[in-house]
Amino acid sequence: MSLADLYELDDSLSLALDVSHKDSGDYTQREKELRRYLRAAKRYTVSLIGGAA
Repeated sequence: MSLADLYELDDSLSLALDVSHKDSGDYTQREKELRRYLRAAKRYTVSLIGGAA
């Protein structure tokens, strides 16, 4: 995967986190699990970007 693709993936994960955000913080269990997965994927993507740079 190219560095440009990794940055695009990172942007997409950030967008997914942004659109799933609730100001009230009142998330269902399924939403919490989804957001946990998105954050983990984002951390991994950032680590790949760091390793590729």
